[in-house]
Amino acid sequence: MTSKMCLRSVLFALPLLIPGHAFAESYGYIPSSSVYLGSGFSPLAPQTNYPACLKATGECQMGASGALACINEITDANGTSLGVSTTFKVKQIESKYDFFREVNIQASLSGSYGPFSGSASFSSYSLDDIKENSLTWVILAKSSYGSFALRNPTLQVGLNKLKVLDLVGKCGSNYVSSVDRGVIAAALFSVYNLDERHRRELQAKMSVGFSTAAIEADGKGSFSDVMKTALQYGTMTINVFTIGGEGAPGLSEAIKASPTDLKSIKEILANYVSKQDAAKSAIVSFRTTGLGKLIDRPDIDPDQSYFVYFLEDKNELRLKFLESAKRASFIIERKDDFDSGLVNLAQEVLDKIECEVKYIETAIQACRMSFEQTNAVLLDGDLEDDIAAGISQRYAMTKDSKSRRMEVCSTADAATKEVGGAMSAAPISAAPLKTFGWARSQINVPVRGAASIDECSIRTQNVQRRLTAMIESALASNAARGQKQRPKVCISGCEAEVDLALLSSAAKLPKLPFEVSYWFEPATASFPGATAGGLYITLKSARNVKMVRAYVDQEFAAFGARVHDGSSNLGLYFSSDELKDVSSSPVRLEVESTGGQIYTVDLPKLKPI
Repeated sequence: MTSKMCLRSVLFALPLLIPGHAFAESYGYIPSSSVYLGSGFSPLAPQTNYPACLKATGECQMGASGALACINEITDANGTSLGVSTTFKVKQIESKYDFFREVNIQASLSGSYGPFSGSASFSSYSLDDIKENSLTWVILAKSSYGSFALRNPTLQVGLNKLKVLDLVGKCGSNYVSSVDRGVIAAALFSVYNLDERHRRELQAKMSVGFSTAAIEADGKGSFSDVMKTALQYGTMTINVFTIGGEGAPGLSEAIKASPTDLKSIKEILANYVSKQDAAKSAIVSFRTTGLGKLIDRPDIDPDQSYFVYFLEDKNELRLKFLESAKRASFIIERKDDFDSGLVNLAQEVLDKIECEVKYIETAIQACRMSFEQTNAVLLDGDLEDDIAAGISQRYAMTKDSKSRRMEVCSTADAATKEVGGAMSAAPISAAPLKTFGWARSQINVPVRGAASIDECSIRTQNVQRRLTAMIESALASNAARGQKQRPKVCISGCEAEVDLALLSSAAKLPKLPFEVSYWFEPATASFPGATAGGLYITLKSARNVKMVRAYVDQEFAAFGARVHDGSSNLGLYFSSDELKDVSSSPVRLEVESTGGQIYTVDLPKLKPI
């Protein structure tokens, strides 16, 4: 409380010392976007295609000899082009978002992965091998062609006659002032079907010194050793991704190469990115500048970096919740095969996840509109309000702010409190400080685990109330345009308290309606007696199992099948004669339930105990 009061006094006691909006905002690669050097751009509407509003006499490569003279048009010299730099990296990947970060994809602003895509479908099929029970790493090669900026950018003829509000509406609040061009090639390796022992061993090797230098060295920690172990005890998939260049067909050799040969894979990727040119490169990152600087109105330029931070952080959580919902949905869809108590638990978890996703999406929308509201204030021509709006975007806003055009939304929230062991709702006053930056990521939940669905519903309703209040204030202010006294717009801010314990609850849900254990024993002919040897499998909680078929790896013909009589536990034995030489290959079990559902269980490559 003390820190908030101190912050508030500093912010509003010295408003004239705050510099104008001079921050350039940086973004990564946005799939399927129409970004180009000089194009209009707004993170609040990243998929909007703005018309070409700028003209320039050319572009200059930043950092090259003569770059400053080029931009200032002091000389006609184009400068000396910088050489292409190529980097190489090997890194373990634990989630889709890890992969996005490594290839610099701005997932939250993408139409496929962001919250504004209008669809809950976000998974790329080729990234689905990145699972909690798999080990995944990426070998990455990047070629950089440098940074480029416009030479003497100005507005197109006639646009400077537009009113500020109309100009920003047509061209966007920002323009792309510089871009980084490059080509990226990535080979993604995923190993699954590992038993727990070897999965832990490989995990340890990856986490301790799993760097380019370490894996190229000889010894048990080398890349080849790790890959050989992975291939010996698990099943591997390889996917190739490219950004820029001629596309994945140019990397077909990477699929054919031996996964244990790091040198060859490195050479294939490096050769691909190095033989491309700037014309085939992609905009792998870019920076924007406020449009107001082109018309000598830097006071109207928004600082939307906090919105991007908030969006990226909360969208990553949103994708994690959507991924976790798959396990709960799987159980519910096959409820006849699972214990009824487990089905009820899965439904409870799914309801909570759906609520949490709705809460996050609403919080992002509220944050987005808070910036839209303050952006509108920046454009209304009142210098005093411009300063207040700029401070709000970069720091926070209080209910005591003296802005003539803005105020904190005063809707009364509902809060949960525990009364006699039960959760109930009680109204509370609006928080005195509305931040536009980072907020808490986890709610204070009881030790027993994830919060209740009622608690999530209350959080969601509170955000919805504030979003509704913002919409109503925006409509009322817009209706009063042209009047001397317009109603204030209210600001909700960017705050979200997400229930992270729910992700753990979802991860604990079982993947199968039965438990599987197995072991392999070789045939013996020594004292005290000969044993036939073979594969032993037990299934617990197997009442709903109808039949089990066993296959060698990806073959279609089963080498063994057993019909179950409906008892609680099922014991299976496949003799060495049936197994033949499959002890060196993975075994795939297909378990058919009485309801006709098929469950696939991949056993790691069998080795004698």
